[in-house]
Amino acid sequence: GPVSEAALLGLMHKSDALHGQMETLMVWTTGMSEWALAASVPSLREAAVVMSSEWYYAEGGETKGPFVTRDLATKFDEGEIDGMTMLYGQSRLEVAVGGAPPAKQWRPLAEITALRQAIMALTQEED
Repeated sequence: GPVSEAALLGLMHKSDALHGQMETLMVWTTGMSEWALAASVPSLREAAVVMSSEWYYAEGGETKGPFVTRDLATKFDEGEIDGMTMLYGQSRLEVAVGGAPPAKQWRPLAEITALRQAIMALTQEED
């Protein structure tokens, strides 16, 4: 049935089943003429890209990964990574809807808003 955008974002964060379907997840809302890929809806795009990514982080001069978002949430909850941890992601979705994948860009977790929000949602779920 119909769900709010906030509820859909929550499902995107928490549903392991949806993580594997980000390239094909279709949505529709009032004002849209037809169903569209979630990643093509501006308010859902960043979350869809984050949830379809494999993540890597730097620790002690080594690159660790790949990890899915749920793995990072566990590592965050256990104190293995934090907001200053440098990460980069490789999204299956970017290739599916945007052509070439983006260049590897290391950024601290604190600056990757959609990933930070997903990790917070997942760690609150586990409490």
